[in-house]
Amino acid sequence: SLLVPVCPPRHLCDMGGAKTAYLIAYNAGCMAGWAYALYLALTALADGGALSSTWATMGTAIILSQSAMALEMVHAATGMVRSPVMTTVMQVLSRLQFLVWIPLAPTSASQWGCGMMAISWALVEVPRYAFYLNNLVGPGGQTGTLYPIFWLRYSLFAILYPTGITGEVPSFS
Repeated sequence: SLLVPVCPPRHLCDMGGAKTAYLIAYNAGCMAGWAYALYLALTALADGGALSSTWATMGTAIILSQSAMALEMVHAATGMVRSPVMTTVMQVLSRLQFLVWIPLAPTSASQWGCGMMAISWALVEVPRYAFYLNNLVGPGGQTGTLYPIFWLRYSLFAILYPTGITGEVPSFS
């Protein structure tokens, strides 16, 4: 396509390693941000906190991590990664709306659903970014991915997408 360049295999489109180095830093940063958000939430819950106060504990870390995910639309649109542009845009924007909605309707942040949504997102995103990172630093592909990372990436969503959606619904109420 003339509008969306598609890179050939990673080593041919890497501009001397700059693209891979950037993607390693990006994925490691996003994984660390989501892991930190998850750590904050689980620590607060372990200390007796309620699911309804989870956003207050981890919201800033989620806002930063989720905002960084907006770059995934640029990555897909420029062909830096092999992701469908429209699917990526829809997925990222569907999450970014919460970063607008929650500050505009602060009572949504104190609902149990918001906590469930935020923890579900973090539990999905940490293995997802670990998977991408593994593919960048390892040989790539299914056989080059550490099995626990591969399994988590493709198994957790079966539980966590429904819990995330279940949390999103009352957050919009």
